[in-house]
Amino acid sequence: MDKGSLYRLALARLGDSELVEGSPVFKALEECAPQAVALAVDYTCWRFALKGPLALVCVDGVAQLPGDCLELREVRGVSRWELAGRNLVVKDGSNAAQVEVIYKSSEVADMMALPRHEPLFCEACVCLVAAAVAARVTGNARLGMELEQMGMNLLYRAKLKEVRSVSSNDQNRKEFV
Repeated sequence: MDKGSLYRLALARLGDSELVEGSPVFKALEECAPQAVALAVDYTCWRFALKGPLALVCVDGVAQLPGDCLELREVRGVSRWELAGRNLVVKDGSNAAQVEVIYKSSEVADMMALPRHEPLFCEACVCLVAAAVAARVTGNARLGMELEQMGMNLLYRAKLKEVRSVSSNDQNRKEFV
């Protein structure tokens, strides 16, 4: 789902159907939507938000994390390591030239490109974006709280679906994007 579709669907939740670029409503969406989508991405470790394995080059036992890394999920090639800011520091005494990492990426939120194959996640994002701008657009703060609750419920359902699919016996599932 692209940004325009997300905005139009969020406005439909608020009872407004017209999206005009440059309008106060559009500005509110531009301001609030990235945080709402980032909240949804950060809710759990979505498989569609995982990247890797990615090889990072170590210089003097330190490897810099990618700019879109929100959370490390796995580090391969070393037994002990720690994080120092945006750097992975190798602590096991080895002089590893590189390490492999799997991490949760912020790319979905940064690019505002929601995965079409995850309808519950997309609907949750629509509700959270609508909730974020509800008070500014409609003047109805209660509507915003109801939409936020609906969005969080949808995220929970999406997470439950994700957990069930990971623990299923499906041999054809794709592990990483």
